[in-house]
Amino acid sequence: MNTAGITDIHGCDVSLYTCVLGGYLAGKNVSVAVRPEHAEFGWMTEYLTPGIDTTITVILCTRYMQYIGRQEPYFTRMEQAYRNSFNDLHRENKEKLQPLLDEIKIAGFFPMDAMEFIAHVPQDAVVLSFPPTYAGGYEKLYKNMDAVLEWDAPAYEVFTKESFEVFMRNIVERDTWVLARDNRVEELEPYLVAQFQTGMRSRPVYMYASKSEKTYLTMPRQKLEPVHQKRLTGDIEGPM
Repeated sequence: MNTAGITDIHGCDVSLYTCVLGGYLAGKNVSVAVRPEHAEFGWMTEYLTPGIDTTITVILCTRYMQYIGRQEPYFTRMEQAYRNSFNDLHRENKEKLQPLLDEIKIAGFFPMDAMEFIAHVPQDAVVLSFPPTYAGGYEKLYKNMDAVLEWDAPAYEVFTKESFEVFMRNIVERDTWVLARDNRVEELEPYLVAQFQTGMRSRPVYMYASKSEKTYLTMPRQKLEPVHQKRLTGDIEGPM
């Protein structure tokens, strides 16, 4: 975005992951610590220095934390594997991601409710949003991370059907806007400009926008090759 000359970018969100990442891009580091009641994760403290170290740690935790608190052998093995290799993973991801993140700078990031944020956005600003699509989505997605890590989390209201309709109207009544959803929105069908799917099993995402000259469809493509083997039919003879 910066290389394209777009610099006056502002954002908001309420999850730990997005606020740490957005804060880093805006030059405002978020302080994160291990909760006292989870002293078994005290080893993570050395990776929570505000700035790039915390940012990389939280990025890793989006995957690592999904394995904690489970007793099944697969989850316990995966948790232990992450714990044993965390130092190497942190170093490797820091080396890879820091140069990329440092190329992206935004003018501001605000840990706050989107309903409150949108009320202060100028009418002529370009608004882009991909709000949660079901109640409690963030709460379920980041449940383990929020249980282990503490930070100055903002207060916010979980979207209801009614409040989301108000939020959506606040966006589409503006001059220029883009709204992404992972479900079709009947009243926005005239504004559908793109549909894309990031993986073979992921849900499709529908992109609505105030202006577009073309409509796009982007889907995953799985490369298949013929298997040059004779098809097995009937009874199979010989030792198995």
